[in-house]
Amino acid sequence: MLGSEIVPSKSWAKIQLQSDTTRTDELKFYYLWETPKDKYVVINVDGYLVLNGYCQAGAGGGFWPSDRYSKISVDARLDIYEWWNQPPTSPFSQPDQTQSAIIPPLEVSAEGFLEVGGIEYTTLFRGYDLSHTLMLVPPQAWVVFAVTTSIASVNGNDSSHTEADFASGDFHVMSPAVHVAVLS
Repeated sequence: MLGSEIVPSKSWAKIQLQSDTTRTDELKFYYLWETPKDKYVVINVDGYLVLNGYCQAGAGGGFWPSDRYSKISVDARLDIYEWWNQPPTSPFSQPDQTQSAIIPPLEVSAEGFLEVGGIEYTTLFRGYDLSHTLMLVPPQAWVVFAVTTSIASVNGNDSSHTEADFASGDFHVMSPAVHVAVLS
């Protein structure tokens, strides 16, 4: 992480990945919530994330066949930790807890004879509403919500490179809030 600031409704962090190997990096914003009642409650949770950055995948060309490929994907995810259990557990995941930021992931391949390399890139400026509904929480319990950015890079072994830049200039990842609605 290259910088961050914790501010109500405006927390942000800067992250950058440059890789010629296979790896995954994550950036998490943590929120702690306690049940406000002395009885079981049912809650809906919305975690918000804004991505502002640039991603690139590139592979060099060559005469002979080789593993020249690269792929990068960026996901937004809401992780939930039931802190009343030790070690903490998580409820079953729901479809709206994870969203892909790049659809389809950026991918470049130049694996054959006399193939020319290539570069694929995209800029990202998008917000995400990541949600989990109808979660049962016991009385006076703590829940930790992690709004997460996951960057996965896959590269072959010959002139392949991926980059995710959420750090240069005004680029950043922001998580303004987690909204917890108590239904009962």
